[in-house]
Amino acid sequence: MEFNNDKKIAKIGSYKGRINDLTISSDGRYLATASTDGTIKIWNVNSKTFVKTLIHKSMQYGYLKIKFSSNGDIWFLQGYRL
Repeated sequence: MEFNNDKKIAKIGSYKGRINDLTISSDGRYLATASTDGTIKIWNVNSKTFVKTLIHKSMQYGYLKIKFSSNGDIWFLQGYRL
């Protein structure tokens, strides 16, 4: 996957908070974003489409750290309330 800093290739949805982490699956098919609003959103990179939202209710207005495992599962690694 190549990134071009001069050209916008897709918009990543709207959030109530800031995006504080993102990760790409090992096969490059999915992008996951974590926001201070307590949501983790999954996106299909190739089709540039939204897949699903995961909500961590106790981490609303907090910091989430996420990562994909080698088999494609998403892991919540850490978090703290702001």
